[in-house]
Amino acid sequence: MSAQAGENAGEPIVELPLASWVEEAMAFLPDPKRVQLHAEGDLAAYAVAGPPRGLARALRSLLKNAVQASSPNEPVVLRVAVEAGQVRAQVIDRGVGMPVEILDRAGEPFFTTKVPGEGMGLGLFLTHTLAEQLGGGLELRSTPGAGTTATLKLPATAQRRSQAS
Repeated sequence: MSAQAGENAGEPIVELPLASWVEEAMAFLPDPKRVQLHAEGDLAAYAVAGPPRGLARALRSLLKNAVQASSPNEPVVLRVAVEAGQVRAQVIDRGVGMPVEILDRAGEPFFTTKVPGEGMGLGLFLTHTLAEQLGGGLELRSTPGAGTTATLKLPATAQRRSQAS
């Protein structure tokens, strides 16, 4: 139950290659074909450090929200880039967007605009909490009628390349 509540008790902190992070996040997404991945650079060249399931769950939560907010024929864009020692994962939807009153509350625990049974209002809260614990952050920008962009930033490290002898 604690894992569902966002705790990563007992889960080791590991360096997770960005390609694996994205793959794990997409693995249990209800409709992964709707997500268009735009990798800016080689995702295998960098990693994020953290609890692997928690990292995947955080990105999956943003993707799931975007898919649910968008009409069925609209794709969701996942743009991943590394700059200045940080990975930036942007999840961009073309949904209805959020007015300022909702955007200001997004990320509060148990706050949701979804119909009962669609969510508990913990996804953004847990994603934000994990990002801060790992030295990063979560930013939401939204325009009513045009969609929402969630930007997850986490420290990135270059992956060591093994050299053939």
